[in-house]
Amino acid sequence: MKKIVKILFATVAVAMIFTACKKEGDLPFYKTGNGTVLSGSVPSVTAPIADSSKTVLTLNWTWPNYATDSANQKFVIQIDSVGHNFAKPATRVVKGVLSTSFTAKELNLMLFGFNATKSVPNNLDVRVISSYDNNNDLYQSNLIKVSVTPYIIPVTLALNPVGPLTLLMTNATSTAVTCNWNATQFGDQSLNYAIQIQKSGGTWTNVNVKPTGTALTTKYTVSELNGIASIVGIPENTTGILDLRVIAYQGTNYSNPAYSNVVSQTVTTYRPVIYALGDGTTAVWDNTAAIQMDQSSTPGVFVATLDLTAEKS
Repeated sequence: MKKIVKILFATVAVAMIFTACKKEGDLPFYKTGNGTVLSGSVPSVTAPIADSSKTVLTLNWTWPNYATDSANQKFVIQIDSVGHNFAKPATRVVKGVLSTSFTAKELNLMLFGFNATKSVPNNLDVRVISSYDNNNDLYQSNLIKVSVTPYIIPVTLALNPVGPLTLLMTNATSTAVTCNWNATQFGDQSLNYAIQIQKSGGTWTNVNVKPTGTALTTKYTVSELNGIASIVGIPENTTGILDLRVIAYQGTNYSNPAYSNVVSQTVTTYRPVIYALGDGTTAVWDNTAAIQMDQSSTPGVFVATLDLTAEKS
């Protein structure tokens, strides 16, 4: 019996030795990838607002040859203004594809995020960073440059009412006209707006300016509009034409302005009646004793000759 047990142990030991010495096949090797080669469909983009929804730029790149399914390969597209070294780039992440496209609107918003100069070409740096899905084995592609000219969303001014206005002193505190317009966008700052009014045919040098902040509407009373007409060169008791437009600007000093369409408004003005205190007999204002002032040769300036009796005012 002891002999049989010894034989069994010996057999098992030999089998274990042979098993331990059996050679396994080569373990799988996952090679590293390589950098991609990036190219763009066009070197420059100048798209009108009418084409804002159209594709204007397509980027293509080569496979980085990672040892994994394409669905597990990640590509980060980075775009920044030239010279900024991708400090704060606009990014887009895609997986398993070799191409991505941008519409005119997407590029426009991107440029304004860079505080780009409106309506002129702005140069951009573009690159792709490839990696495995877990961000391992990163490679940067070559750098390409694309010039993009952003469009401006036009500001459209509308007046209500639109017809000729006869301004009457009896309606001095009533609303003469309401101005409405749409918002626009350029640069990375919030925009402010103002209404400019001039006598029609001018060069926008003698203008009345009414800031509205970020509001997209404002009103003028009859008295206010009558006074503005006088200041910009339309005399009292005459019919003339005013030009109105909106200025959109950055900050508070009318920086980097953009202008709306010009809307003309015909107005018939009135001569305001202004009184000065004359020979009053009591401390209470007595309009019957007031002296009417006359319009001088300077718009908005009135004069009167006052006879101030001693001890009266």
